[in-house]
Amino acid sequence: MAPVIQTVANESNVSFSATAWRYCDLVSERCAVVWSKSGKISWYKPSQEFGFYLKRGWEIPKGTQAWECFSGTRTHEHPEPVSADLWLDERVVRENSVLWEHSIGLPSYESVLSLLWIKDRIERYSDYDEPEPEEADPYRLDSVRRRRE
Repeated sequence: MAPVIQTVANESNVSFSATAWRYCDLVSERCAVVWSKSGKISWYKPSQEFGFYLKRGWEIPKGTQAWECFSGTRTHEHPEPVSADLWLDERVVRENSVLWEHSIGLPSYESVLSLLWIKDRIERYSDYDEPEPEEADPYRLDSVRRRRE
C-alpha cells in the first residue's frame, strides 16, 4: 500500500497524508491512515471496510512501528505484521491476530503517519457467525409462525 501511495503523491505533487486519506476513500481494502503527534493519535481515516474504531488522544503503545518512530529506535522501510491488539481494542479482536503496519516518522512535525491494513479476519465476533434464519413459510400456522392479519 505505501509504495502505491508514495508514487501517487509524488506524481500528483500532493502530500503523502492527503494521498493516503484519499486512498482510504477509494479502495475496497480494510485499511486506515493514522496521524499521531507527540505519541498520541491525533486523527485517523479508515476505509469504509476497515470496521474498527481508533480513539483520538490514545497513546501509541510500545511494540508498534509508530512507537519505534517516536522513540527513535528504528525507522521502517516496509510494512510489517504487528499484534492487532496493539492498535485495536483487545476485546473485539481474536487472540494472536495481526494487522499490517507501515509507519513513517515526520520529526519536523513531531508526528508519525501510520498506514494500517487488515488482510485476514481478526474480529472476535462477526455477523457471519450468526446462522441464517430459515425462510418463513407464509402458510405455516403454529407456535413458530402466526399468520399476519
